Amino acid sequence: MSPRRPAYAAGLSTLALVGTLALAGCRGDEPGVAKAPCGLTEARKGHLTVKTAPAALAKAAGGRKTVSFRQELTRDKRTAAIEGSADSSPDKLYALEQTLPGDDGSVKLIVKDDKVYVSAGSDHPGKFYAVDPSDPRDPLAAPMKAWFDQAGASNAATAWTVGLQAVNYVGKETMDDGTPTELYEFDIDPRLAARAQGITPPAGLGQHATSYVWIDKWNLIRKVTTETGDEQTVETFTNYCEPIDVKAPKASDIIAR
Repeated sequence: MSPRRPAYAAGLSTLALVGTLALAGCRGDEPGVAKAPCGLTEARKGHLTVKTAPAALAKAAGGRKTVSFRQELTRDKRTAAIEGSADSSPDKLYALEQTLPGDDGSVKLIVKDDKVYVSAGSDHPGKFYAVDPSDPRDPLAAPMKAWFDQAGASNAATAWTVGLQAVNYVGKETMDDGTPTELYEFDIDPRLAARAQGITPPAGLGQHATSYVWIDKWNLIRKVTTETGDEQTVETFTNYCEPIDVKAPKASDIIAR
């Protein structure tokens, strides 16, 4: 694998957010009646505020949950998409499968049994490189370990708590899948949010960013849109608490880096 630009690098920062927002729900058993998702028992009363939002999001993020996600990043009128599914708890990433853009087309990233697998590219179709974050001999182990430590759902809640400056209720909206939500405007200091997730803010990152966040009555995040300069990011979260089946590549499909 080329040291110039590891194929999975583009997915790590996304996963820090996606994994942390892997908040999930389930369908009700009775037609027209919403059942409390993923063991959550407290529906929100009143609107979220800058004082109540961090604790509410953190509480909803507790426990082990699965989620399907899609992130679209638009820059210079070009859109790139990352999508997949994850299984995580507040302090551990159990499984992940996602596709993301790469230099040679689509790249597949798999996390299973505490190891990371990245598709090897067009020169080796169907093959994967492997990284064991616990292997001290592997130069990629340390950054992967740091990523694993920051990939749990509670870390994003911490990031929101640290970086959140204001919360404004906008109104009610229904998602494409029929989920009723409330739309909020979140004012965030992205530098503080990045540091809370163990990420060094890039030079020139501004002190203020606005995200629009769609949240259901169980305080599960369903959609987030953010604009920073000439970039727009749209993230959606679906299939909450549905089973996912992530498999590690076969030994015969793993090649040396």
